Amino acid sequence: MAACSIHHIGVGVRNEEVVREVLSAKLGFKEVAFRDSWCDHKVVLKRSGVTFVITSCKTAATSADGTDGVTAFEYPDFSYSWRQPSEVEDNGIRYTDLNVADSVYEICLEVDDVSQVLANAISAGAEVVKPFTEVNGEDGRISYAAVRSCVGNIIHTLVNTQHYRGSFLPGFSSSQAAQSEANEPDDLIGEVKLDHFAFGVPFGKAIDTIRWYEKVFGMPRRLLSK
Repeated sequence: MAACSIHHIGVGVRNEEVVREVLSAKLGFKEVAFRDSWCDHKVVLKRSGVTFVITSCKTAATSADGTDGVTAFEYPDFSYSWRQPSEVEDNGIRYTDLNVADSVYEICLEVDDVSQVLANAISAGAEVVKPFTEVNGEDGRISYAAVRSCVGNIIHTLVNTQHYRGSFLPGFSSSQAAQSEANEPDDLIGEVKLDHFAFGVPFGKAIDTIRWYEKVFGMPRRLLSK
């Protein structure tokens, strides 16, 4: 069985400030890192052992023939299109509709062997979003890959960070807020932990979903009630 734990949860949002306010002011999460790229802005919020990555996409347009714009670029490491866009064409320009609902789109799992879990996913028929990749930075290296879940628009990033010492992942910068609050005590009592994730699936699809996760991640079925 492939040992794994939840590394972080990625949430795609339209209004980053509102979500940050809820997580920080009301739930005690603190900003620890951020990254700005051509396609999105990411903010990493953490409390105890729970980490959220809030992603806001940037408006983009491509020419109708796909020769320039976003289709000419590769997404940077740890960035994916979280929306399932509709597109409209106007005077030869194809615009991506960003008016979609906020949603959890990424469940990143820390695994012992990225290549093995990736092989399991491929054998289960999973779509590979990012092939096995090693990323080196000044704080060390990580290996990662990404596959599309059998559920909705969920992407599972698979990471192994045992040789990495940075604040989050390569390419992310430690935020000034994190540096200034490093020695400040947490005002909220108690630890916060995330011990599972749950999916709502169409009627009749539960068994197939359970079998997929058993095969790919070695997650055994546990009965909550009889």
